[in-house]
Amino acid sequence: MPRQSAMTVLQGKQTGMTRRLSVMVGVPLLIAPDITIQMVMCMGLALFGAILLFRTGLVMLGCLQARRLPEALGTDLLLPIYTILVALKDEAASAAQLSRAILALDYPPDRIDLKLLIETGDEATRAALLDQDWPDGTELIGPAAHQAARAQLWAGARPGRLCRCV
Repeated sequence: MPRQSAMTVLQGKQTGMTRRLSVMVGVPLLIAPDITIQMVMCMGLALFGAILLFRTGLVMLGCLQARRLPEALGTDLLLPIYTILVALKDEAASAAQLSRAILALDYPPDRIDLKLLIETGDEATRAALLDQDWPDGTELIGPAAHQAARAQLWAGARPGRLCRCV
């Protein structure tokens, strides 16, 4: 195990410092062991006390800064508004299920921008959608407005902020 000895692990300055420290503690230990041990114990106690004071100061500083924190932020600042586009064609039978699923999302309803896109001549889906409950601000968009709405939404959407339901 010579490769793991202190001779090969310690660098030049570390070796010199270790020798000096050994001499500083070893010589007094040989001359007056009782006093040397008491001094080492006192220095250890002083170091422990300094660490304890430092940690207590950090806790007190943290408590003082906690009082200065602003009040809890509302969801308006923490949660983004997500736009959900739902393209529907001949989906009258699943309108109730879709409505329940959207309302069951674990996200504040005022932070959801829901757009329901329906096709021309799909009056059954239109009627079924109008009979359901939706989050406030939900828009039912007909085919004439599809292209304009899609272009506007995709142009202003940021990645990760637009959910596309197919």
